[in-house]
Amino acid sequence: MTLDTSVTAHDGPSSDTWTAGRVVSGRVVPHRHRRIAILGFAETVKDAPVNDPSWELWGMNGFWRAAKPDFGIDVPEERFSLWFDMHSVEYTREYGKLAGFGDAQERWLEQEHPFKVFMLDESPAFPSVVSFPIDRVIESAGRDYFTSTVAYAIAYAASLPDVAEIGLWGIDLAHDTEYGDQRPCAEWHLARAEAMGLKVTTHAKSALMSQRHRYGYEEPSALEQDLRRALGTNIQQLEAAIERDRDQVSRLQSAMHTNDGALQHARSLLNRLDLYSRGGRI
Repeated sequence: MTLDTSVTAHDGPSSDTWTAGRVVSGRVVPHRHRRIAILGFAETVKDAPVNDPSWELWGMNGFWRAAKPDFGIDVPEERFSLWFDMHSVEYTREYGKLAGFGDAQERWLEQEHPFKVFMLDESPAFPSVVSFPIDRVIESAGRDYFTSTVAYAIAYAASLPDVAEIGLWGIDLAHDTEYGDQRPCAEWHLARAEAMGLKVTTHAKSALMSQRHRYGYEEPSALEQDLRRALGTNIQQLEAAIERDRDQVSRLQSAMHTNDGALQHARSLLNRLDLYSRGGRI
């Protein structure tokens, strides 16, 4: 399948302060020049600008393990400048067991990397891990609202005075659990970044900052409505068929138990006849 490599850019206010330093209240505001590409685990990460040196790459969790085999991304660790693993060591261990990759993430954390790895707490066993500056990021965001690693990454990028653009690849948040809990939070942080004057770039196929139709101006797709009606009817028919099958199974089970009882009785009578034929009394 060929992925759409286009992106959607959401520009913040036009301002020379994107690339030029300025003086505010006697202090110099740094040049806004850094472009941050936050990489996740959806298919759109295949189109991330991993070979464009104007973008810094930020990874998260076990992306180091999935990058090449799952997405064909083969770049050295030095290409990344920051990593997020916003969990406790205990959570990492338990999740590894449940997910089937054992202690791979913990062993990776024990190695020294050419970038900082943000976790909840530092540990002497993890040389590259530093504590995420949660208090400073909350103060910068103005709200304690974080429902995912993605939200932490966006908020941290927005808190840096020299960041000009935040891009997201492989972060679609279209899954049911992500949509209901994580997507609104990520979108809030992205909208806040735009309001600050940062540029936000998302993949054209990402669900983030996008809509199927504009309420009140456009009607939902007629094809989508037809498909929904057809699928709804099909589901009702299948549910009714399953209910009929359950009734039939129940009747067959009842008949089976009756026949099984008759079988046991017939075998008992045959055993008694065998006893009788051998001179026994019945």
